Amino acid sequence: MLDYKKPVIIADADITLLFKLFGFETLNSNELEMDQIIVNIQKDAEMYAIIFIASNIILTPKQRKLLNSLNIPISQIPISSDSNSVEELKHLTEKAVGMSLDKLFTS
Repeated sequence: MLDYKKPVIIADADITLLFKLFGFETLNSNELEMDQIIVNIQKDAEMYAIIFIASNIILTPKQRKLLNSLNIPISQIPISSDSNSVEELKHLTEKAVGMSLDKLFTS
């Protein structure tokens, strides 16, 4: 049996839908309160390799401390239409899925 950990992304419905297609575990911030999302991550922490958080998600200091205590790398995904954010998102996505997904980022 192949034993691997998944990336998880915390974002709104539009963003999570895209990443779900690539095997990410997704936690939709439109459906769950942030405290419930953190409880879900804590419960299944051993299955996550990295936590991606959309830049439009605001964490309280307590929430950030709880996530940091899990010893899982956390990275913020820029959610914006400016070119720097798009380039950073392309880079993070390529790093996460292991291939370039340029077709998804063309207008």
